[in-house]
Amino acid sequence: MANVGSWMQIFATGWLVATQTADPSVAALAQTLTQIPVFLFSVMGGVLADRYPAWRYLGCVNGGMVLSAAALAIYCVVATPGISILFIFTFLTATGTALKASGWQASMSSLVSAEEIEAAATLNGLSYNLASVIGPFLGSVLFWLAGPSVLYFTNAVCLMSLMIIYIRLQDRQPEKKSPGTLRYSALLAEGIRVSAGSKTFRRLLLITLVVFFPVSAFQALLPAYVSLSLKGDSHTLGLLMGGFGFGAVVSAFALPTLRSLLERHQLLTLAALIYGATLIIFSLTLPQYLLVSVATVGGFAWAGIVSTMNSAAQAVFGPSIRARALSIYSMCFYGALTLGSLTWGKMAGAFSLKTAFMCAGCMMLCTALYVFTWRQKAADSPVASKLPAFPTDET
Repeated sequence: MANVGSWMQIFATGWLVATQTADPSVAALAQTLTQIPVFLFSVMGGVLADRYPAWRYLGCVNGGMVLSAAALAIYCVVATPGISILFIFTFLTATGTALKASGWQASMSSLVSAEEIEAAATLNGLSYNLASVIGPFLGSVLFWLAGPSVLYFTNAVCLMSLMIIYIRLQDRQPEKKSPGTLRYSALLAEGIRVSAGSKTFRRLLLITLVVFFPVSAFQALLPAYVSLSLKGDSHTLGLLMGGFGFGAVVSAFALPTLRSLLERHQLLTLAALIYGATLIIFSLTLPQYLLVSVATVGGFAWAGIVSTMNSAAQAVFGPSIRARALSIYSMCFYGALTLGSLTWGKMAGAFSLKTAFMCAGCMMLCTALYVFTWRQKAADSPVASKLPAFPTDET
């Protein structure tokens, strides 16, 4: 429910911004501002999540997000928000996401055994990706019927559903052994020291930066692409976003089979190749129904990339430091997305949207080759088992 609400807000904000500007770089900022806070505050969130009980910390952050969504909804009732207002509230909501992301992932992985972490990450991704189908589709209908205020109100209500999970976490997870004995600075220093000392984790972070820089192009440029290149409306955007999400949902059922047939580096390489081809095809002039099919394939590849990398990051460290390590991973993950979104938006503004898609697609293909060849070279070395996307447990 919370993911559906979040996708409805992403849809409403993306379309409102895209229809108020003809500059693709400005439209891409709507996506960028959902990523910058994670880059800035994810480490802080990881430290706080390790210091305080998960249910209490996550509940407080979630309450702030509810207030932000409700305030934007009330503003939309009075007037149509300008781009600056939309950017401010997007940043506030994304800050809440940044502060709770690592704590949420660490809580999820602590509820299952080590051998089930990858399956749990896939199932968590299924929830998110299923919402990415329902949210834009339902959002496009509600936007047409009642305007953006209903979408933001719905997001506030949906976020409140997470309070049920946090209350149940109070009984499922033990209190922190020493919630107040270690200072923030001490916890931060320990998290950085342990994470930096892991060769596996350092390589994982490097791969994360290389992979997700070009990955960011699709979602950053899509609203402007629909408005400026396709001359479409909110229904067109909802259809393409829904197709992308549907592909991600399908991947949740197909990935277990693919993982049994392919090694992780092979799966990551294949997904990167498919995603790169998706971006290149979007640089061409194709009918809308074909673009929906291509977006579906791209969503399948995107989910494969994200779940492979996320499960790898969760498996490196034990529960005592997992949230802090995941916060550093999230900082690199969203740092790459943020830098990518800014880069592709500027390129689209300076040249064209199709040029930006083409360049991002070619870079994605090169990234796939890089991941595959690095693994092949590492296969002959003593540290082959510690290639970034395929870590061993360094508890």
